[in-house]
Amino acid sequence: LRLAGLEIVKGQGTATGSAWLSWADKSYAFNLRSPGLQIEDLALLKFDPPFSGRLQLTATGAGSFDSAEWTIEGSVPDLYVGDEGIGVAVFKLSLAKNVLTIEKLTANSSTEGRFRADCTGTVATTGLLQATLHCGLTQTSIDPYLKFFMRDMPLTRGIVTGTASLLGPLKDRSQLNATLNLT
Repeated sequence: LRLAGLEIVKGQGTATGSAWLSWADKSYAFNLRSPGLQIEDLALLKFDPPFSGRLQLTATGAGSFDSAEWTIEGSVPDLYVGDEGIGVAVFKLSLAKNVLTIEKLTANSSTEGRFRADCTGTVATTGLLQATLHCGLTQTSIDPYLKFFMRDMPLTRGIVTGTASLLGPLKDRSQLNATLNLT
């Protein structure tokens, strides 16, 4: 099966690409490119509080049905969580040999001291979902985002720098090791 000139429309956004599937060989190949999809229109990215912004992405993949391989690169030039602006988000994710790799996940506000995060890591896509995730925050203002997690605000301004790590099986919280170091 070959799909050439594929166009997907979701809300106000579009994505174009092509795909090839072979049931005989149990293999596939695809590419997809979008100049902009609204995050709030994508069911896969529903959170509370909601994220919003215009997602630009390129996705490619090829492999067998038994061992999927793909890469997605993209950005959101105007990422928001709820009514709070985060800024520009950039990412590169890949899947190979049943491991999702977060090669790059960054978010950066153009305003000094507003938001800067850099994350990397891996998550196994089989078994207990073994994860190794690391994030760094640099001069990030946390007070605008605390309202999403706390009713009473303990502070009026909080700027942090530090790291957060999550290690272990995501399906077994008793074995997860989380580390948070903030200054």
